[in-house]
Amino acid sequence: IKILYGMENTLVNRNILNTNDTIQKDRLVVESAIKCANEAKKGHLNARIEGTTTNPSLSELKDVINLMLEATESNIKKQ
Repeated sequence: IKILYGMENTLVNRNILNTNDTIQKDRLVVESAIKCANEAKKGHLNARIEGTTTNPSLSELKDVINLMLEATESNIKKQ
């Protein structure tokens, strides 16, 4: 029973560490998005959201915003 308890604790601890790592990566993407939005607000359309995340929704949002900024920057340069 003690061996099983130790194995369960190890698994739980590993899952906690993985969850904390995922949350930290998500935070970095969100912080980058905030910085990017503030730069774009100043007219710096070359700003992009950086970082990686395993969260599919956050990753999609990052990609869509970056594509929007690229298109806007490109359209302005054409004028």
